[in-house]
Amino acid sequence: MKVGGPKHLPIGAYLPGRKIVEYLVLTEDPVSTLAEITWRAKEKGVEIVAGNLTAEPRSPLRHFSFFADLTHSETTPEELEKELAKVEGVKEVFSQPGTSEGLLVDRLHFPLMVMEERAITLRVETFGDLLQNLNQVESNKLSFFRLGVKAGLRKARKVSQLGLSGAQALELVLTERIAKGWGFPSIKKFNGETVEVEMQDLFECLPFRGKGKESRSQFFRGYLSGLVSGLIGKEVIMEETKCIAKGDRSCYFASIPGPLSEVGTKPSETPQVREELFATVKEIFGEELKFKALKFLARKGVASIREIARKINIAPKNLTRHLEHLLQKGVIETVYSGKNIKLYRLSPKAEVLGKFLRSDL
Repeated sequence: MKVGGPKHLPIGAYLPGRKIVEYLVLTEDPVSTLAEITWRAKEKGVEIVAGNLTAEPRSPLRHFSFFADLTHSETTPEELEKELAKVEGVKEVFSQPGTSEGLLVDRLHFPLMVMEERAITLRVETFGDLLQNLNQVESNKLSFFRLGVKAGLRKARKVSQLGLSGAQALELVLTERIAKGWGFPSIKKFNGETVEVEMQDLFECLPFRGKGKESRSQFFRGYLSGLVSGLIGKEVIMEETKCIAKGDRSCYFASIPGPLSEVGTKPSETPQVREELFATVKEIFGEELKFKALKFLARKGVASIREIARKINIAPKNLTRHLEHLLQKGVIETVYSGKNIKLYRLSPKAEVLGKFLRSDL
């Protein structure tokens, strides 16, 4: 699918030194009305710099709003409004002037509607700042995911009423994401069992492009999970296997079977989770001599009591009782015992603990 370019919503304009006025024309005959308005504006030296034609559902009226530049026209804003009201088919005309500095913000329309749904706009950078602050707490990530799941399930129920197949419904919803500015998606696999979706320029991850080592999508990943689960009739979780935040070309999502209600019941082992866990353990046990001895043995492999004592800054005779305690618990074992030396290492059953201690704690 080819894209012609970005969509610029005529929400405002800033043209310093210009005389800018917004007009809203209500008409039942948009084709002839637009042609006549355009011709009359040009005839009077008025330039239309932006415009929008919308239809109000279940109403015969069409709304044609536009920003007009009257800088080089001898016509006043009030005169142009009266002139437009004379056009055949026009029912009513509204106008509002911009400031003397050339700033104009649309105040003739409220609320903002997208496909009959009330919407708001946020800068991608603003949304990124919001995510950056909230995602510092792991539970907030889960909240964003579940919020997405709820929205996805709701959308699945709505689109299922159209009588489309699962693949057709998913294609429709994802295409709508393009129009709403979420990103540019494409379905890579849909076979009833596995669903894979690629998303270019995903708004949720865009603020973090190439800045981290983790996938960043939580809301859209949840939205896809709820949407796909609702469309195929069984619960799946969409995992983000690639992400632009990690430097990948696009964000890529693949489904895995699993109940949505269990997401988050087991904390995911991400670098941030490990870092937080290590910081907590270090804060609680970091100064314990037994902990220091275990950490040294985990990294050294095999060491004598003198090596351990020298590393953790304690006299060998004072270390003996701590090592004896660890031996009794079966966490360490004696590799060699001679007349003047003993060698210790972690016991096999403590290997999981060893992996933990060898991490960047």
